Amino acid sequence: MSSPPRDRDQDGDRGTVPPLTRIIRDALDRLRAFDRHRPRVWDTAVTGFWTVAAVLDYTSGGWRHTAHEDVTAPEFLVLLMSLGFSLPLLWRRTHPLAVVLLMTPISLVNIWTGAVVQASLLQLIPVFQIVLRSSFRTVAAAALLFVVPVLSGGFRIPSGWGQEVVSYVWGLVFVVLLGIAVRTRREAYAGRACPST
Repeated sequence: MSSPPRDRDQDGDRGTVPPLTRIIRDALDRLRAFDRHRPRVWDTAVTGFWTVAAVLDYTSGGWRHTAHEDVTAPEFLVLLMSLGFSLPLLWRRTHPLAVVLLMTPISLVNIWTGAVVQASLLQLIPVFQIVLRSSFRTVAAAALLFVVPVLSGGFRIPSGWGQEVVSYVWGLVFVVLLGIAVRTRREAYAGRACPST
């Protein structure tokens, strides 16, 4: 019986690496290398995907399933909000805090009118980028910018506390914890790759 192929793991030790794991890891390495050399291509693709999804949600009327009964937003405003949550993602990695700042008044209008377009959850993408690279103070500021419109909407439409406020806060907690986990792993791996002399 032949032994499984051996390959180097991330620590540089010889170890058994299943073929599927090696294929996935190699594909991810190629994707990261492509992103390092052509970051605008990846940023444009991600932004384009979420913009199309946001516009489809608008054109299909899907946003009406999450809207409150007393929604006061005209349809053109819903489209503008959908674009306002998706198009700024082009700068989510280079200027994530600026993107969150830009999205905050849009979020306030979104929740205050009762429209609650699903594209508003795209705010969590730049928040994730902030967690990956910024100080605790910046992360706290981004979290506050995300939560304040949601809380104000909860006071404006009390029935929204169960639906929006809780789901948005849980989404924020999940993204922050995920960002911390990814950041910690990256920093630990970088420390192993470049040991101090």
